Order: sequence, then C-alpha cells, then structure tokens
Amino acid sequence: MVIERRSWIPACINHIGRRSSAALGCVLALVIALVGCSEDTKIRVYQVSKADAGKDRSSSAAAQAKEQRMLAAIIPADNDAWFFKFRDVPEKVERHDHEFRQIVESFDVADGRPEWKLADGWTERKAQDGFTFVRLVNEDEGLEATVTRLTGAPSGDADAWQDYVQVNVNRWRRQLTLGEQEWDEMQADLEESPQLSTDSAKAYFVSLRGQLTGGGMRPPFASQAGPAAPAAGNETTAPNVPAKQKLSYTVPEDWQELDVSTSQFRLAAFRAGESEITVVAAGGDIETNMGMWMQQVAIEPTPEASQAILQAAEQLSVGDAQGKIYFIDGSEAEGNQSILIADVPWDNGQSLFIKLKGDAEQVQAQRDAFLEFVQSIK
Repeated sequence: MVIERRSWIPACINHIGRRSSAALGCVLALVIALVGCSEDTKIRVYQVSKADAGKDRSSSAAAQAKEQRMLAAIIPADNDAWFFKFRDVPEKVERHDHEFRQIVESFDVADGRPEWKLADGWTERKAQDGFTFVRLVNEDEGLEATVTRLTGAPSGDADAWQDYVQVNVNRWRRQLTLGEQEWDEMQADLEESPQLSTDSAKAYFVSLRGQLTGGGMRPPFASQAGPAAPAAGNETTAPNVPAKQKLSYTVPEDWQELDVSTSQFRLAAFRAGESEITVVAAGGDIETNMGMWMQQVAIEPTPEASQAILQAAEQLSVGDAQGKIYFIDGSEAEGNQSILIADVPWDNGQSLFIKLKGDAEQVQAQRDAFLEFVQSIK
C-alpha cells in the first residue's frame, strides 16, 4: 500500500482552526501519530517459509496438549489380568485418588465372578464399546474409570508376568507422550499391592503424569513390533512367548524374512513388497484383539463392525489345529490399508496370530501366499 502526502492537511487545519483551537490540537496529534518521527516510514512485508509455519503450528499444538494424570492397577487373577484405569486432569485424580484405590483394593474373584465395593458417589455403567468390562462413573464430579479383563495372562510365571506389566505400563506411557522404560527404571511409578498379589504374580498400582495431545488416547495407525496399543480402556496382552525353535514354516518365494532376534514378541516377520507379515503368540479374547486390529487400519471398532468381521471368518486347517481367517477391509478408510489375520490355537491357551498388513490391493494379491504360509506352520 502507498500513502501519498498531499496539500489537504494544511487546508484542513486552517479550516478547523477557524472553528476551534481544541479541534486543531486533536488534528495535530492525529497527524503526528500518522506521519511518525521518520520521513521514511514504510509498510514492511515479511515472508514466512512453509517449514517455519509448520513449526509454529507444531508449537501451537504442543501448547494445547492437556496435562493428565493416570492412576491404574494391574491385577492377576487365575489365568486372567484385570485392569482398572482412572485418568483425568491431575487435580481431579489427586482429589479422588483414595476412592479409586479403595475400589481396587476391594477387588476379589469368587466362583469366577469379579467383585468390588464402590466408593461413595460412584456407580457402575455398562460399557458400550464391546471391549471394556464395565465403567465406573462419578456423575457429580464428571469422573470415569474403566475395568477391563483379559484372559490368557501369564500370571503363573513370575518373569513372564513382569514382562506383561512392563509392556502395559510402557503402552500407557506412550499414551501420555512419555518415553518407554526398562523394568528397573519404572519402579518409581509402581506400587505393589500385597493383598491383590499372588505367589507368582504381583499386583501393581501405576501412577503416571504426562501430556495428552489432541489425538486423544487412540493409537497411531501403524504396524508395530508387537501387539499394537489398543484404544482407551483396552489392554495389550503381553505374550508368554514360546521358544522360537518350536516354530517351523515354509516361506513364499517373494517374501523377505526379517530378523526378529531382538524382538520380545515376534516369533517371525517378513516383508512382501510394501506389506508386512508378523507372527505373534498372544492371549486375549478375539473380540478385544479385533478392535485393536481395526484401529490399525483406521476403522472405528464399533461392536457392529467388529461382529460383522468375526461372523465372516473362514475356517482353515493348520496341521491338527483348526484356525480362522479374518479379513479387515480398510480400502475405504484413511490410508487405504487392509489386514488379513489368521488365528491358530497355540500353547498354554494362547493363539498364534499371523497378520498380513499393507496396501489394500497388495493384501489381496498376497492372499494365496499368506494362506499357504499359515498352513505350512508347524
């Protein structure tokens, strides 16, 4: 924009001066403010690179991250694991910490039925997501905690149970944008509950504090080294991994076998083009795992959508075992990725989950090779 200085200013001043000296003073002040102290006053135009703009947006997003505190409990019970989780702004969690602990400490399983005593102001609500066992709600305070049950937990093996706890604590740490830790490092955030522990598996309270970003508690839609982190309220099963030499198979010609020697969970892994195939031994009911896999390809894991996939399962013989094949079609979802999952009975009540994940068209193209691979497993 260009500002031209013209002779109208003196004329205006003379005209107004005849009417009012006070008005003249106001106009003079206005002129001084407009002209400034320099004859070279210009409008400066700055250009910001896209990279800098991106940094600004990232900084803004980080500033909007919400500080949260999570108080959770992991409890062994027979071959199950029970997860109690309470997350909110730190002030609320701290104020109701004792109530949550009171509920958890009253937990018991009698004749296969879980029991606990609710604190004052708390009620139970049926969960609507198909995965959470029950929700615990304090309506007056706007609070909610979740209770989740997973079967096939390695609660009879102290070392495997410790790995199981570590995996879940690290998953919660990721949800709060905290770095993963080794077992010794995370002891400051763990508190043992002797009355809920067993001889081979200790129960723990877990207290974490971090930042919850705008993405909420949903996991990233990406392939992960082990079972992927599920949505809020759902727990990851850390497998009691059998010896890898127990597993034998025939690898399709165009598959590249990957090194899994440093993986805590994978028994085998392969790459076919841009697609990835993984073999994991894990427990947990199929419905919980199905919701987790659906989220990996950006599909909302509603009970209706999950049931439709479960009901469309195909039977597949793998040696003496009867497995099932599930197809999760993400061709219409964000990312255009699909998953083929084989669920094959394995040791100690666990299953082998063989997963092919990649571009929807590539998954379809690899279907026959995938089925042949699964049937070759011994």
